[in-house]
Parts: sequence; structure tokens; C-alpha cells
Amino acid sequence: MPKIKVRIAAAALLAAAIAGGAALAQSGPDPVLAQARAAGIIGEQRDGYVGIVDAARANADIQARVQALNTRRRAAFTRSAQDNPPATVDEMAIAFACEVYASRLEPGQFYEDAGGAWRQRGAAPPPPPSPTCAD
Repeated sequence: MPKIKVRIAAAALLAAAIAGGAALAQSGPDPVLAQARAAGIIGEQRDGYVGIVDAARANADIQARVQALNTRRRAAFTRSAQDNPPATVDEMAIAFACEVYASRLEPGQFYEDAGGAWRQRGAAPPPPPSPTCAD
């Protein structure tokens, strides 16, 4: 199996681990972040992390929750990279972003495009966040 497919498969497992870890830690997805995502305050970055789309509406609580989520993601990316040598943490993060952009972003949610601008998803899935997604 080509290396990128291994990474994408690992990213799918990673996504489940992140979701499972969040569920164990919080009894389900964080409702504050879900609401912020639906309101266009936060979105998915092309690097596999969550970013602030609308800083004027991102209060300190939302910012802290985003930072905590990104810390959990980084830990999961690190574990996944260690389990899939020679993959790097950044490669695992991008593989996760590929999976999120392809199948998890819902219409109306925001994502970062290849140029770093925030875009709102329409009816069609967004373009992949990285050229490596198609490999």
C-alpha cells in the first residue's frame, strides 16, 4: 500500500481516536465548539487543526476550548506518527485534514483553502487541503 494511503488510513483511525477521546473526556462533542463551528466562528484549517474564523466573536472561552482541542489533536497526531514511522506529526495532521475535508465538513461550515483564506462550504465538498490528499 502506498505511504499516503497508510497515512490516510491512520488518519481515519486517528479521527476515531480523537472523537473517542473527546467523548470519554466530555461525554460527547463539545457543544460550545459545535455551536461556534455552526455559527462560523471557528473552522478547519488545512494543517489539521481548528482555527478562529471570526476573532471578533471568539470569546476567551471559545479560544481556550480551541487551544485545548488542538492540543489533543497534536497529541493524537504525535501518537499516530510514532505508530506509523517514518511519518511525521505534520504528515499525520495533514492526512487528518484530508479526511476531514473529504467527509466531515458539513455545508455551511468554514475551512481554510490552499491559499490560507477562510471559505464556507457549499453543497459540494471543498477541494483537498493538500496535493498529497490525492496521492
